[in-house]
Order: sequence, then C-alpha cells, then structure tokens
Amino acid sequence: MKTFLNIGCGETHISKTHPYFHDWKEVRADLYLDDVDIKCDLVNMSQIADKTFDCVWASHVVEHQYWHEMPEVFNNLMRIIKDDGFVIVKVPDIGAIADKIKDGLLEPMPNMYGLAPIDFLYGGRHRVEMHPLGEVHKMGFTMKSMSQILQSFGIKAFLSDYNFEITAVLYKEQVPESYLNYKG
Repeated sequence: MKTFLNIGCGETHISKTHPYFHDWKEVRADLYLDDVDIKCDLVNMSQIADKTFDCVWASHVVEHQYWHEMPEVFNNLMRIIKDDGFVIVKVPDIGAIADKIKDGLLEPMPNMYGLAPIDFLYGGRHRVEMHPLGEVHKMGFTMKSMSQILQSFGIKAFLSDYNFEITAVLYKEQVPESYLNYKG
C-alpha cells in the first residue's frame, strides 16, 4: 500500500476527501494538533527518515514559513519522498488575489469557504485567531516566483494555477503521470 504524508493537515483527512488517495495510507502531521500521527512542521522534520513516503501533500502550509526557511522546507519535502515519489504543494496565488483586492473586492467570495481575498493574503481570520503564530501567512507566491524558487533549488515540477491557488507537483525522477492525468 502506498503511503502519503499530509503535512499541516489541520482537521483534514485527504484520503477520505480526495478520491485519488482513497486506497493510500495517510499519515497526518501538524504542529498544533494533538490528534495526529506526527507532531512537526515543514522546517523541523528530523523525526522523519529519508525516502519514507510515496507522496507528501502540503496544502496551504508552505506560505506559513518565512522566506529564509524555504531551503529547509523544500529540502525536507524532497528528502522524505521515495525516488519515484512526488510532493503536491498548494499555495494561494497572490497575483490573482492582488487583482481582486485591486478591484475592491474585500468581502468574502462565493464558493470560497467564506474567505475574502485578504484572508488568502494574510491568513484566514478565524484560523489566525486560534493559532496566531502559525496561521499567519509569512510568504506569498505567484506562478513566476514559485517557478523561480523551485528552479533555484534544482527541483523538477509541474505547475498550474486555478481559483486563486497554485499547485506544484514536485518529483525526483519522473512526472507522476497517474496524478497529473487524474480527472477526479
């Protein structure tokens, strides 16, 4: 059975909500919750051995780290996947968000979980209230900046943007065709 790490999982269980991962074993990691398998964050993952996971799911967690922590973050993500593994990084697209703010949209957007563009920029207000230090966004990404960061670290990736979100699929050896062709 393939195994993936859901880092910065919060309350989510990706194996239950994302059909691609229904048959995978999910290992949940978070710095703030007690009901997880591993208590850690992207910067301090020393308790996870090299080449442990087939996949790492890092959805809306990278932007909670500082710029100077990016080498450690991406090194950790690539270190803990197997040679044929991949990492899925999802971050807010601050370019698209800035356009909405520039157009004067500051109220919650329909179909965006009650979030306003400002929440994508600085961190969701309700989550920041619960964990002020960890939930504030300390970084921002555009398609260009994400591409440049990954290139500067020598990481191969496939990038896409949709609905105020950038998705980067990072890999060591080959593009994970099964995920990229997934239609769920």
